[in-house]
Amino acid sequence: MPIALDPSRIDEGEGIETTLVRNVAKYHQSCRLLFNNTKLERVKQRRAVPSTSRATDEPRSKRRKSADIPKVECFFCEEEDVISNLQEGMTERLNEHLNQCARTLNDGKLLAKLSGGDVVALEVKYHLRCLQKLYNAERAYLNSLEKAESSDPGKDLYPLAFSELIIYIMDSNVTNTEAAPVVFRLADLASLYKLRLEQLGVDSPNLHSTRLKEWLLARIPELEAHKKGRDVLLAFKADI
Repeated sequence: MPIALDPSRIDEGEGIETTLVRNVAKYHQSCRLLFNNTKLERVKQRRAVPSTSRATDEPRSKRRKSADIPKVECFFCEEEDVISNLQEGMTERLNEHLNQCARTLNDGKLLAKLSGGDVVALEVKYHLRCLQKLYNAERAYLNSLEKAESSDPGKDLYPLAFSELIIYIMDSNVTNTEAAPVVFRLADLASLYKLRLEQLGVDSPNLHSTRLKEWLLARIPELEAHKKGRDVLLAFKADI
């Protein structure tokens, strides 16, 4: 403003306008020109500039803070996300389940990733939804196999071939005279099972090694499964 003026000096408690009316206030025309609307608007605009600048700077500051937050790649979908949205692989159980899923689904890309070490060593970070998607895919695939087996015309021959495989495993252990324990490759057992089904008359037997392993471990509690490279080995607990 052109001159210093303290508004409180012309306010007797009821407001400036009331005070001026009551005292029949008068003013010089030259003084009135010092407070014309054009000059007042200019003062308002000058005072508004700093606040506008601050308002502009605040979002920019927030954007900088947002950009500074580190992002990590999800092990499954390979999309980057803030660390707070990701889980961390910290258990051997998760490592085993991931390897099983990869083998069941024959997912070469996932198998290649897991070949670099376990999930703890690899410091695996992942979206929970991506892990659930993988588990759902495995479950759906196994369910489709089970449905196919139940609709197979030779489905009654599967239990017979499986029982003969159980007898073969038990006999191999009992008759073993070597110092070394009996160890079975899951791939070899699957081949024997498939061959026997074909001998019994089943055309193109519907067989999955992971499901066979689960059946064997459930039927022979003394067996344990161990992963060695790309192979799954079965051995009796007493021999380990």
